[in-house]
Amino acid sequence: MPSSLYFLLNLFESPSGYLVEIARTTGHSPDAWVNEWIWIEQRHAITLQPVEDGRGFLFEEGNLYLDNQQGELRWSNGRVDALKRRDTQTCPFPARSLLELHLS
Repeated sequence: MPSSLYFLLNLFESPSGYLVEIARTTGHSPDAWVNEWIWIEQRHAITLQPVEDGRGFLFEEGNLYLDNQQGELRWSNGRVDALKRRDTQTCPFPARSLLELHLS
């Protein structure tokens, strides 16, 4: 099965990894797009699962707080990752490779 077509919408960097927001096609229809937040660390990537409350930045794994150029990802286990916005074109190759593997 071919991997989904996707576009990086936002890229945030922290000392522990990268947080990316993507828009991608769904497996059901190439015309249907969804947005997802994905956390990428050295050896793995996970899709953050949104909590259905209509606020947009609450996930089962934790809460995301963003302003224009920075933010925090506060994990449910108490860990906090400080985030800095980066240009989406600067996503490093290892992170991009893990993202593509995760989406396949």
